[in-house]
Amino acid sequence: PYARVTGGSFGSAEAEGGLGYESEHTRLSVNAGYRQVDGFSAQNPDGFSYHPDDDGFEAASLGVKGSTDATLGRLEYSLLAIDNESELFTDFGFFTADDDSRRYQLNWQNQLELSSASQLSFGLDYYLEEGESAGAWDQDRENAGLFALYDHRFDRVHLQAGGRLDDNSRFGSEFTGQ
Repeated sequence: PYARVTGGSFGSAEAEGGLGYESEHTRLSVNAGYRQVDGFSAQNPDGFSYHPDDDGFEAASLGVKGSTDATLGRLEYSLLAIDNESELFTDFGFFTADDDSRRYQLNWQNQLELSSASQLSFGLDYYLEEGESAGAWDQDRENAGLFALYDHRFDRVHLQAGGRLDDNSRFGSEFTGQ
Protein backbone atom coordinates (compact mmCIF):
# COMPACT_ATOMS: atom_id res chain seq x y z
CA PRO A 1 0.00 0.00 0.00
CA TYR A 2 1.01 3.61 -0.49
CA ALA A 3 -0.50 7.02 0.19
CA ARG A 4 0.48 10.59 -0.59
CA VAL A 5 -1.07 13.91 0.44
CA THR A 6 0.22 17.29 -0.73
CA GLY A 7 -0.84 20.91 -0.52
CA GLY A 8 0.43 24.12 -2.00
CA SER A 9 -0.23 27.62 -3.20
CA PHE A 10 -3.44 28.74 -4.92
CA GLY A 11 -5.44 26.40 -2.69
CA SER A 12 -4.00 23.25 -4.22
CA ALA A 13 -4.47 19.92 -2.49
CA GLU A 14 -3.86 16.40 -3.72
CA ALA A 15 -4.38 12.92 -2.29
CA GLU A 16 -3.41 9.63 -3.88
CA GLY A 17 -3.26 6.07 -2.68
CA GLY A 18 -3.10 2.52 -3.87
CA LEU A 19 -2.67 -1.15 -3.15
CA GLY A 20 -0.76 -3.90 -4.90
CA TYR A 21 -0.94 -7.67 -4.88
CA GLU A 22 1.43 -10.25 -6.36
CA SER A 23 1.40 -14.03 -6.45
CA GLU A 24 3.17 -16.58 -8.63
CA HIS A 25 0.73 -16.12 -11.54
CA THR A 26 -1.05 -12.82 -10.86
CA ARG A 27 -0.19 -9.17 -10.36
CA LEU A 28 -2.74 -6.49 -9.54
CA SER A 29 -2.54 -2.85 -8.53
CA VAL A 30 -5.33 -0.38 -7.83
CA ASN A 31 -4.81 3.33 -7.25
CA ALA A 32 -7.01 6.37 -6.88
CA GLY A 33 -6.33 10.07 -6.70
CA TYR A 34 -8.01 13.43 -6.26
CA ARG A 35 -6.64 16.90 -6.97
CA GLN A 36 -8.21 20.29 -6.36
CA VAL A 37 -6.83 23.73 -7.12
CA ASP A 38 -8.79 26.84 -6.12
CA GLY A 39 -6.83 28.62 -8.82
CA PHE A 40 -6.46 32.25 -9.73
CA SER A 41 -8.13 34.58 -12.19
CA ALA A 42 -7.72 33.50 -15.79
CA GLN A 43 -7.28 37.14 -16.81
CA ASN A 44 -4.73 39.61 -15.46
CA PRO A 45 -5.90 42.87 -13.81
CA ASP A 46 -5.01 44.93 -16.90
CA GLY A 47 -7.10 42.78 -19.25
CA PHE A 48 -10.43 44.03 -20.64
CA SER A 49 -12.31 41.04 -19.20
CA TYR A 50 -10.66 40.93 -15.77
CA HIS A 51 -12.72 39.42 -12.98
CA PRO A 52 -10.94 38.82 -9.65
CA ASP A 53 -12.50 35.39 -9.04
CA ASP A 54 -10.49 32.20 -8.79
CA ASP A 55 -10.84 29.83 -11.75
CA GLY A 56 -10.38 26.42 -10.21
CA PHE A 57 -9.80 22.85 -11.27
CA GLU A 58 -10.76 19.41 -9.92
CA ALA A 59 -9.64 15.97 -11.07
CA ALA A 60 -10.35 12.46 -9.85
CA SER A 61 -8.83 9.25 -11.18
CA LEU A 62 -9.06 5.51 -10.68
CA GLY A 63 -6.60 3.04 -12.17
CA VAL A 64 -6.41 -0.74 -12.25
CA LYS A 65 -3.50 -2.61 -13.78
CA GLY A 66 -2.49 -6.23 -13.68
CA SER A 67 -1.59 -9.47 -15.36
CA THR A 68 -2.57 -13.11 -15.05
CA ASP A 69 -1.05 -16.24 -16.50
CA ALA A 70 -3.71 -17.88 -18.69
CA THR A 71 -3.86 -20.97 -20.89
CA LEU A 72 -3.09 -18.96 -24.07
CA GLY A 73 -0.34 -16.93 -22.45
CA ARG A 74 -0.04 -13.94 -20.16
CA LEU A 75 -3.13 -11.72 -19.94
CA GLU A 76 -2.25 -8.08 -19.17
CA TYR A 77 -4.83 -5.40 -18.52
CA SER A 78 -5.12 -1.80 -17.47
CA LEU A 79 -8.06 0.48 -16.85
CA LEU A 80 -7.92 4.23 -16.28
CA ALA A 81 -10.94 6.37 -15.45
CA ILE A 82 -10.50 10.15 -15.18
CA ASP A 83 -12.98 12.90 -14.28
CA ASN A 84 -11.77 16.49 -14.76
CA GLU A 85 -13.68 19.70 -14.14
CA SER A 86 -12.45 23.23 -14.90
CA GLU A 87 -14.16 26.50 -14.00
CA LEU A 88 -13.95 29.84 -15.81
CA PHE A 89 -15.93 32.97 -14.98
CA THR A 90 -15.21 36.14 -16.93
CA ASP A 91 -16.75 39.61 -16.62
CA PHE A 92 -16.61 41.53 -19.90
CA GLY A 93 -18.25 44.62 -18.37
CA PHE A 94 -21.38 44.46 -20.51
CA PHE A 95 -21.94 40.70 -19.99
CA THR A 96 -20.43 37.81 -18.06
CA ALA A 97 -19.44 34.33 -19.13
CA ASP A 98 -19.48 31.45 -16.71
CA ASP A 99 -17.83 28.48 -18.43
CA ASP A 100 -17.78 24.97 -17.06
CA SER A 101 -16.19 21.97 -18.76
CA ARG A 102 -15.86 18.30 -17.85
CA ARG A 103 -14.23 15.28 -19.43
CA TYR A 104 -14.91 11.69 -18.44
CA GLN A 105 -12.53 9.13 -19.88
CA LEU A 106 -12.27 5.35 -19.70
CA ASN A 107 -9.50 3.30 -21.34
CA TRP A 108 -8.93 -0.45 -21.42
CA GLN A 109 -6.16 -2.24 -23.30
CA ASN A 110 -5.21 -5.89 -23.25
CA GLN A 111 -2.24 -7.77 -24.68
CA LEU A 112 -2.41 -11.47 -25.37
CA GLU A 113 0.70 -13.53 -26.19
CA LEU A 114 -0.53 -16.02 -28.81
CA SER A 115 2.89 -17.65 -29.20
CA SER A 116 6.52 -16.75 -28.67
CA ALA A 117 6.37 -14.79 -31.95
CA SER A 118 2.75 -13.51 -32.03
CA GLN A 119 0.91 -10.99 -29.93
CA LEU A 120 -2.62 -9.58 -30.10
CA SER A 121 -3.42 -6.21 -28.51
CA PHE A 122 -7.00 -5.04 -28.23
CA GLY A 123 -9.15 -2.74 -26.19
CA LEU A 124 -11.58 0.12 -26.03
CA ASP A 125 -11.66 3.73 -25.01
CA TYR A 126 -14.46 6.12 -24.31
CA TYR A 127 -14.71 9.79 -23.48
CA LEU A 128 -17.47 12.28 -22.86
CA GLU A 129 -16.72 16.00 -22.94
CA GLU A 130 -19.30 18.44 -21.62
CA GLY A 131 -19.10 22.20 -21.78
CA GLU A 132 -21.46 25.01 -21.02
CA SER A 133 -21.42 28.74 -20.71
CA ALA A 134 -24.37 30.24 -18.84
CA GLY A 135 -26.81 31.61 -21.39
CA ALA A 136 -24.45 31.16 -24.36
CA TRP A 137 -23.99 27.46 -25.17
CA ASP A 138 -24.34 23.96 -23.76
CA GLN A 139 -22.71 21.20 -25.80
CA ASP A 140 -21.22 17.79 -25.33
CA ARG A 141 -19.27 15.32 -27.43
CA GLU A 142 -18.59 11.65 -26.91
CA ASN A 143 -16.46 9.05 -28.64
CA ALA A 144 -16.32 5.29 -28.23
CA GLY A 145 -13.53 3.34 -29.91
CA LEU A 146 -12.64 -0.33 -30.32
CA PHE A 147 -9.20 -1.32 -31.57
CA ALA A 148 -7.05 -4.37 -32.24
CA LEU A 149 -3.44 -4.90 -33.41
CA TYR A 150 -1.84 -8.20 -34.43
CA ASP A 151 1.98 -8.40 -34.35
CA HIS A 152 4.01 -11.37 -35.63
CA ARG A 153 7.81 -11.41 -35.43
CA PHE A 154 10.01 -13.08 -38.05
CA ASP A 155 13.52 -12.71 -36.61
CA ARG A 156 14.19 -8.97 -37.07
CA VAL A 157 11.06 -8.23 -39.13
CA HIS A 158 7.60 -7.56 -37.68
CA LEU A 159 4.34 -8.04 -39.55
CA GLN A 160 1.56 -5.91 -38.09
CA ALA A 161 -2.10 -5.44 -38.96
CA GLY A 162 -4.43 -3.22 -37.00
CA GLY A 163 -7.82 -1.60 -37.08
CA ARG A 164 -9.94 0.82 -35.11
CA LEU A 165 -13.64 1.63 -35.14
CA ASP A 166 -14.73 4.97 -33.65
CA ASP A 167 -18.29 6.10 -33.06
CA ASN A 168 -18.28 9.86 -32.50
CA SER A 169 -21.32 11.98 -31.73
CA ARG A 170 -20.02 14.71 -34.09
CA PHE A 171 -19.00 12.76 -37.20
CA GLY A 172 -20.57 9.30 -36.84
CA SER A 173 -18.78 5.95 -37.21
CA GLU A 174 -15.45 5.55 -39.00
CA PHE A 175 -13.11 2.60 -39.43
CA THR A 176 -9.37 3.09 -39.88
CA GLY A 177 -6.73 0.44 -40.46
CA GLN A 178 -3.06 -0.08 -41.08
